[in-house]
Amino acid sequence: LEISDIVLHTDSTIALAWLNTPANHLKTFITNRVSEVQRLTENCCWTHVPSHLNPADLVSCGLSPRDLPELKLWWSGPSFLERGELSGGPGPPLMNESEYSCELKNGVVPEMPMSSVCVSTNSDLSFLSDLLCMRTFELVKEPDEKLSGFLSAEGIEWKFIPPRAYSFGGLWEAAVKSAKYHLKRIVGRSNLTYEEFLTVSIQIEGILNSRPLCPLSSSADDLNALTPAHFLIGRSMNSIIEPNLTDLNESVLKRWQRVTRLVQLIWNKWHRGYLSELQQRNKWHFQKKNVKVGDLVVLIEDNMPTFKWPLGRVTKIYSGNDTLIRVVKVKTQNGKYKRAISRVCLLPMPV
Repeated sequence: LEISDIVLHTDSTIALAWLNTPANHLKTFITNRVSEVQRLTENCCWTHVPSHLNPADLVSCGLSPRDLPELKLWWSGPSFLERGELSGGPGPPLMNESEYSCELKNGVVPEMPMSSVCVSTNSDLSFLSDLLCMRTFELVKEPDEKLSGFLSAEGIEWKFIPPRAYSFGGLWEAAVKSAKYHLKRIVGRSNLTYEEFLTVSIQIEGILNSRPLCPLSSSADDLNALTPAHFLIGRSMNSIIEPNLTDLNESVLKRWQRVTRLVQLIWNKWHRGYLSELQQRNKWHFQKKNVKVGDLVVLIEDNMPTFKWPLGRVTKIYSGNDTLIRVVKVKTQNGKYKRAISRVCLLPMPV
C-alpha cells in the first residue's frame, strides 16, 4: 500500500497556531516541543477536527465502559473519514464578522507638524526618532533660494578655509574647535544610533549659535543680544528645559535621557570655557576696555540650562581703593542685583 499523503488531526486551535509559527518566535518551553513535533511531522499536513468528532476526546470526557460498544465514533472514527474527506469542515472562525462589524470606526490620525527633511534623514522611523527630529530640525536653517539670489546679486561670496588650517577661521573657528574638543571627550565611545548622534550634533550646533555677540540696541531697557541664530533663523535659540541628568548614572537612563545627559555635559563644559575666554586677562601692560554703565553683560551663574544666557545691563559701578571696578549693579529681567566684577563678562563684540 503506497502512502501518498499523511494528514494529522487535532482539536486544539492553539496547537495549530503554534505549529504554523516559527519556533524561534515562541517561548522556550513551547519552542522545544513545537520544534520536535515539526521535525517528526515535516512532510505531514495538520488540520483541525471539532471536539465532538474527535474519538480521542471521548475518554478524557469521562466515557462509561458500558456505553463504549454502542459508540460508532469510537469504532469507526469520524464520519468525514468514511466519506474520504481529509477534515471535518472549515476551522473555527477567527472573528465573528457580524459581531464586530458594528464596532467599525473611522480612525482619524492628525498630521504631525514635522519637516520633510527631518523624516528623510531617519533610518528607522520609530516614535523616538520622530521625537528627536522634532526637537532639533528647527535648530538648522535649510537652504534659502531667495538668500542665495540676494548674495549672488550683491556679489557676496562664501570663502572656505583651507583644509586643516583652523587659524584662518578666527574666533568662530576657535569656538567650533572647543565644541569638537568636548564632543570627542564626552561622547567618546558611547553607543549611539545615527539619529541620536545627529541629535547631539545639532544640539551642539544650536548651542554655538545661541551665544550672545553684541547688544541689539543701545537702549538701557533692551536686554536682548544679537546671536548667530539671528542670521540663520531670524531669532534667538529656544529649548525645552530638561531636568538635570548630569549627576545620574548612564546605565539607569533611557535612550532619550542619555542623549539629553550628553548634551548637558557638553553645554556645561563648553559654557564655562567660553565665559572664561571672555574674561581672560593677561598681564595688564596695556589698558583694556572696562565695564561701564549701560553695557550689556553676561552674568556667570551656576547650573544654567542649555541655550540660557543670563543677560543684564550695568546700572552702577563700585570702585575699590585702587580706583579699579570691583562690583557692579546689573538690571536683569528678574530685578536688579549686585555682582562681583569676576561674575560678569562683556560681550565679545561690544558696540
